[in-house]
Amino acid sequence: MASSSSSVPAALLAAPEDIAPLPLIWCPRCNLDVIQWFISETPMNPGRHFYKCQFRDIERCNFWKWENKYIDYLRARWSHVFLPAPPPAVQAPTMILHEIQSDMKIALAVSLGILATVMMILVSKM
Repeated sequence: MASSSSSVPAALLAAPEDIAPLPLIWCPRCNLDVIQWFISETPMNPGRHFYKCQFRDIERCNFWKWENKYIDYLRARWSHVFLPAPPPAVQAPTMILHEIQSDMKIALAVSLGILATVMMILVSKM
């Protein structure tokens, strides 16, 4: 686990309009306050996000998680809150449809050209 002396509360680094990238929940261990979002400044994990209870530093609580583990924690307990990922954009079938329509127009034009040629040959033989 990282030392709090090598981290900065993300709120101090963020612009006023920035918000934590994940929901901040009441600390599940001590239930004294909402956990906080931090950014590591250690050489081993520069810029890495983590979440911890503000009472961790005074040894009243031990809640602390790297962002990826915090995501797992949230999903395990509040999966009904997270929406499933949207399906990939449906462009491939549309593109295929346009290609088929284009091919059909070409085939129709060629067929009409052949039909017109056959008709002219038949008319000239009469």
